Amino acid sequence: MDSSKKRIFVIGDSFTSNIAVGLESVFTEKLENRLLGYEVRNFGVNGYSPVQEFLLLETLLRRHERPDLAIVMLYMRNDFDENMAKYWFYPRPVARFSEDGENLEIVMLGGGESDLNSPNEFPEPPTRSHLYSLFINVYRSFEARALDGYSSSIHTPPEFYLAATDPSAETLRKIDVMRALMVEFQNLCDSMDVPLVFVLAPSILQADSEYWQHVFDAKGIGKGSHDRNLPNQYLIDHAFENGMLLLDLLPALSAEYDAGRDTYNRIESHWNTWGNEVVADEIFRFLEKERLIEY
Repeated sequence: MDSSKKRIFVIGDSFTSNIAVGLESVFTEKLENRLLGYEVRNFGVNGYSPVQEFLLLETLLRRHERPDLAIVMLYMRNDFDENMAKYWFYPRPVARFSEDGENLEIVMLGGGESDLNSPNEFPEPPTRSHLYSLFINVYRSFEARALDGYSSSIHTPPEFYLAATDPSAETLRKIDVMRALMVEFQNLCDSMDVPLVFVLAPSILQADSEYWQHVFDAKGIGKGSHDRNLPNQYLIDHAFENGMLLLDLLPALSAEYDAGRDTYNRIESHWNTWGNEVVADEIFRFLEKERLIEY
């Protein structure tokens, strides 16, 4: 680290690492270029869940020099599931409520439980794992089914149960866990006197209204039963009620699609070069508006 510069840590999964584009095109690099006197550190790890991201941020804050700002990026497609799914290509910690429903617990690998109020022993990952990225990108290419022209056999994506206007009890539980984990992120950063910003990364399905409608038509789902903004709105409302800083990228990325400009890679569904540019601009403007950066 350059000790003469202020530091911003960005925590997240593959939407933070953004391995599908060159390093110089990742939004964190573009953001750093806009921020004179700041160093933006990208701690995105492909396949990480918000639970793992919380443990990583805790490790970074307790073992290293504290940053001047932390940004946590939440991916609206699968992060709600991954907080509670123990296995996804490899074992990982999950979050759950205590038996009395009052506290959030993290169940660690091997069955041990973590106390959210004390330091966790958690290994620091590489910030850009190319071997793992190759694997996951191949996987996602099969999942995406080459979105150009779309696929008639497209599966029902997780956005649909999250966006249902009449959500199931299981969906509401996943939302509650995510909200509780956001509180833990905020408490952690408050205890370290580090400002925190949540950034919501929508999926391509949410951002591209044409794609959204195509899947509705292919699955025969009635209009009015779903709202593609709803997963984000759950967290926006929660952040507002709890005084948290949050930036939702869906309006900006959706506006780009409405204007005929793709912001996602059509094969592996992460942001393309232009999408990273839009994201960097949105984050920069938000930090300026909230007076979180200074020159």
